[in-house]
Amino acid sequence: MTTANDGPLTEAQRNELRGILTDLIDAQGLTVRDVARAVRCSPSVITQIRAGTYGGDEDRYLRAVRDWMAEQHQRATSPDGAYVETADARRVLAVCHRARTMPCMGKVVLESGAGKSAALAEAARRWGDRVVILQAAEAAASKLGLLYALADAVGVRTLAKSTFARLYREVRDRLAGYYAGGRRLPLLVLVDEATTLQPRALNLLRNLHDDEAVRLAVVLADTDRLDGELAGRGGLAGGYEQLRSRLGAVYAPRALRASSYGVRCSVSLDDVRAVAAATIAALGDEAALTADAARALWEMANTPGRLRNVVYRLRTVHDVARVAGVAPTYSAAELDYVAELVGAERELRGRSPFGKRGEPALRAAKAAG
Repeated sequence: MTTANDGPLTEAQRNELRGILTDLIDAQGLTVRDVARAVRCSPSVITQIRAGTYGGDEDRYLRAVRDWMAEQHQRATSPDGAYVETADARRVLAVCHRARTMPCMGKVVLESGAGKSAALAEAARRWGDRVVILQAAEAAASKLGLLYALADAVGVRTLAKSTFARLYREVRDRLAGYYAGGRRLPLLVLVDEATTLQPRALNLLRNLHDDEAVRLAVVLADTDRLDGELAGRGGLAGGYEQLRSRLGAVYAPRALRASSYGVRCSVSLDDVRAVAAATIAALGDEAALTADAARALWEMANTPGRLRNVVYRLRTVHDVARVAGVAPTYSAAELDYVAELVGAERELRGRSPFGKRGEPALRAAKAAG
């Protein structure tokens, strides 16, 4: 893709970006509404740009298409956000499936780094425009902020003069169109980091779920903070009792499985091997983990950070090996050698497993950090 600067696009750049836009819609199966939602404009603007008849600032939206495509490519090639079918991931997807088919509200409680966000993203990929992921950050924490986020997600235009009541009616009507009186599945809303939502915002989701014309399917996902939040009164009259009673699909494993190594764990060795294989492949390397290396990664995965620890350690080995000019083997020795670069302590001592350039490469990485 031709890189466009911040000045006016050339006609060649515009034609290239229009071609990409057409390919997104015609060849990759996205709808005009999908693209319009991604670049924050109306579907009619996208239609006019494709036809070459838009009279406004076309460059603004063509740049937005370019930037969105770059972001999608980055996500697709980044091992951090890649979906790997672990036991936890399968259970998260099962909760999402049950929430939308029953329909009901669901809850996922997993430790940070266990793969919640990647599994939610996979659900959105599988079910397309019937799913909305809300990153419940500060902008969407309040009831009004959440309503604006929902409006944006389902293509309801928001105006400065829109009152809460009017916007709620418009969003509600759009959501009712998804459900079609029960003839189709409702929209599924996946709320990541749900505890950042204020109590009245959570209650708004319950209200939309209870509405017989909407039956919004909702999955709330977070760490065990979510259980703590839902167990309290949460600033609502009567607390969250009504919301808790709607949780018909739940995955919140509390009992940690005891391992054969005598360490209490929640991430299995098979899951660690699957994540490691996906990460190594995404990095462009070919290496098979030894039993010692797999065990080392498994032990990392059963400390705070979970599977994220595995990804970071493997990426660090890859980076040091690249600087040292050797192909990484991802051996236990290599995993241990780079420990200090991720804030851990080395357990093994001896010569560099990356050859004579390993020590300078490690020093360079420390200096850069």
